[in-house]
Amino acid sequence: MNFFEHHSSGDFLRGFGLVEIVLAIGIITMSLYAVSGVARSSLELNRRVLEGLQAQFLAEESAEALRFLRNKNWTEITSLTVDIPYFMSFATTTWPLSTATTSINGFYRTIVVSNVNRDTNDRITLSGGTLDQGTKKIIITVSWWGGIATTSRSVTLYLTDLL
Repeated sequence: MNFFEHHSSGDFLRGFGLVEIVLAIGIITMSLYAVSGVARSSLELNRRVLEGLQAQFLAEESAEALRFLRNKNWTEITSLTVDIPYFMSFATTTWPLSTATTSINGFYRTIVVSNVNRDTNDRITLSGGTLDQGTKKIIITVSWWGGIATTSRSVTLYLTDLL
């Protein structure tokens, strides 16, 4: 006598429904877990891209503000001590620069002014040459805490005295 002679076909198939349900629930659970992981990674990537864009806009805003200060009065640029980090903030109608650290929604923008030297062909040189009183090198760095480390974006530009 074998197993199938003692059990009717209905009894034998009744257990398969429960196994299939448990298996389906397991597959659905794993699929939802994978989808939630992709969604979480996507949100993290979007946050990083947004922070990078905000930093880039702050750097560009700083460059425009420095051009405004240059157009207003070149001595506002030349009076800055070279190779000292300055921080910029907006105050009603001006862009004051100070050595006091300022934060804009967790972003820190630093502005460093350097002298520029030119060679005998009037090209900018990194060493030697003569000091160009009418040109300054500006490095704008925007940094922020990126979740696991400090992240930064930098913009370098040269400002010249237009008058």
